[in-house]
Amino acid sequence: MSNRAVPVRGQRLVLEGVPRIGFDVRLCPFPGAVESILRYLKEPVDYDWIMGVTGACFRRTFNRDDGGNVDLMYFSPQPQQRVFDALGYELRIVSWKDKGVMLAAIKESLAAGRPVIACGIIGPPEAGIVAGYDKGGEVLIGYSYFQDRRKFPGYYEQPGWYEQFVNRPPAPDAALGPETHAVGVMVLGPRKPKPTERQTLVAALRWAIDLERTANRPYLPDHVCGLAAYDAWADALEVDADYPRGDDNVLGTRAMVYGDQCVMLAERGSAVRFLRKMAEAAPEAAADLNAAAAEFENVGKVEGLWPWKSHSPHSPEVRQGLADPATRRTLAAGIRRCRAAEAKAVDCMEKALACLSPAPARAALKTPTPEELTRGARWQVEGMPIPMAFRAAMNVIGKDYGREVKNGWSTDPVYDRCLAASGEAFDLRLSIDRDGHVGEHFRRATPAEVREGCLRMLAALSYDGEVSVRPAEGGESVEFDAQRLRGHIFEAIARSGKPVILVATSGDVAVVTGYEQDGAVLHGWTCNGGGPSVLFDPERRQELRDWFATAQALVVFKGQCHSRMSRVRGDLLTQAVHFLRRTELGASLTGPALYEAWAKLFEGGDRESPEATREHYSRFIDPVIWDLAERRHYARVAIERLAPSMPALEDDLRAATAEFAAIHDLMWKINSAAGGRKPGGELPQLADPDVRGQIAAIIREAATHDAKAADHIETVLENAGQSARVPAGGPANVWPG
Repeated sequence: MSNRAVPVRGQRLVLEGVPRIGFDVRLCPFPGAVESILRYLKEPVDYDWIMGVTGACFRRTFNRDDGGNVDLMYFSPQPQQRVFDALGYELRIVSWKDKGVMLAAIKESLAAGRPVIACGIIGPPEAGIVAGYDKGGEVLIGYSYFQDRRKFPGYYEQPGWYEQFVNRPPAPDAALGPETHAVGVMVLGPRKPKPTERQTLVAALRWAIDLERTANRPYLPDHVCGLAAYDAWADALEVDADYPRGDDNVLGTRAMVYGDQCVMLAERGSAVRFLRKMAEAAPEAAADLNAAAAEFENVGKVEGLWPWKSHSPHSPEVRQGLADPATRRTLAAGIRRCRAAEAKAVDCMEKALACLSPAPARAALKTPTPEELTRGARWQVEGMPIPMAFRAAMNVIGKDYGREVKNGWSTDPVYDRCLAASGEAFDLRLSIDRDGHVGEHFRRATPAEVREGCLRMLAALSYDGEVSVRPAEGGESVEFDAQRLRGHIFEAIARSGKPVILVATSGDVAVVTGYEQDGAVLHGWTCNGGGPSVLFDPERRQELRDWFATAQALVVFKGQCHSRMSRVRGDLLTQAVHFLRRTELGASLTGPALYEAWAKLFEGGDRESPEATREHYSRFIDPVIWDLAERRHYARVAIERLAPSMPALEDDLRAATAEFAAIHDLMWKINSAAGGRKPGGELPQLADPDVRGQIAAIIREAATHDAKAADHIETVLENAGQSARVPAGGPANVWPG
């Protein structure tokens, strides 16, 4: 069969003989489309190899209500770029947002005799093939996994195809890469150097381990991924309220989700075959690769996960079967056995990767100089360690979010963006419990708070990453042990050229830019040792020994992703209201209740001497007021940055920023009332009970401003609607700065 196109007066061109695709041919649409196109080009490639290189046979995403969990496009553009890099082809990903550009790319590729991979011409946003066009391109011709086979037993012919993209974007925009706002078509370009089989294996193993180990991806905030998705899937099956026997619509969704999870289980068979085949290219790692394949084979041997006669998740038998609690608990137990076997497989893949690509005993990253960051001006005030570390890490990576010198200050919007996105800008951290007992100056964040805050910061920066946290009880876990964390550090610093952030149980935070002695010693800058801000002064560089014993969390940066900024904005504003309104967190007071308890502290009596009185009450002012002043200053700055992107809601946003500015100024007023002249100075007037009464009144006034700010932000959230969304043709990241 010739691959030559047959044009008709420039209006019609069809590449005949492209092999058919469909779920009855291959289960996974993108790898199936790639296999078909390569067969047509007479360059056949094994389907299991495509599954392994793209990572399709190692992926798992879970959301209880998402009927598209199985979609490989959630990880775009990684699978697409990886497979065509391994094949030795340039790949051009074309957005659907300009019909002319998209159609020109299709016509050019078809004229060269190369079919095109398209997403969502018919049905859901899965990959399919365009093999031709008619009527100058108003009709596209090809294959879709979702075409009506009775109507189109061969190629489909789809008029009005572009309306599919305009009315329903062909891929979840939260899953797309930073330069690809919405995938329309993927076009094979010219040949380029092809990696060796061994290089391909190493890249595939790294990607597979990443897919398996990363539980939370900032651009998929409502999903659990990798091995953790097994846990989420099994746990969800045991929530009886989610499976109402009489609600066919809900059960239909649950059955669809269950079916897709089982599809990903079935695709582990490709992992078995891929690993065994690739073991031939790496004899020194063959034992570990074959052991990994054996464990993936054990995943497939777990019986009873589809106990129904019908093979369709849409059948009444499956829906009603899932309504039975006993059945679901049996399924959950089987899923956990699958997870255990797959975890062993991942351990074996990590051993194989370490054998094939050992990390050097020491490595260090180049860091910017203080002069490069400050640009000859004073550096902005930074007092919150984790946002400070995120800012410094972005400086090492080289990602500039708009640093500038303004009014004599050198500023970097990463800090205020992270402070707001994590919720810290809206918090009040004075440590007072429900019984009125005052602890150290500030309440420590829990491991869960650290994880959630870091994930929100990653999303706000449009960065993919992983946050590993020591269990709350202080022990270790499978995901948090010294060897695995060293592996993360090796991968980030030695292989990816990115720093990591290490959070200690003491609250100290370090930006780690190098290691020695196979990771036994780390070096970098701590947010204490680095000065008031981490500016990479060589004299302040620290060595961290025995670091794992005190580690609470490790943040690894992977690469840019496409965070849907309308979601990030909404999450930021929702978090703001949450932090401003809540009154308790565990045994600690927060928000309005904490303000009132703080005010009451100043209404107590005198101590045994004026000096003792001043010392006693000073601890409730310094450094508490400066901590709060900084938080509300950056709350104002962050929301001011948001306001222009939400013009219909700008008035309420500006009103909220005015309330935050007022709180900042009131903290200086407290200092002045106590007779202070600067942060950390003497407060001689605290011996006067009238002065303390004034301070209590100022604190209550600050609480009123926070309440008003929350009112304004709630109004924004209630009225957001279209105004809060990214314009259909606009940029992916519209956060100013």
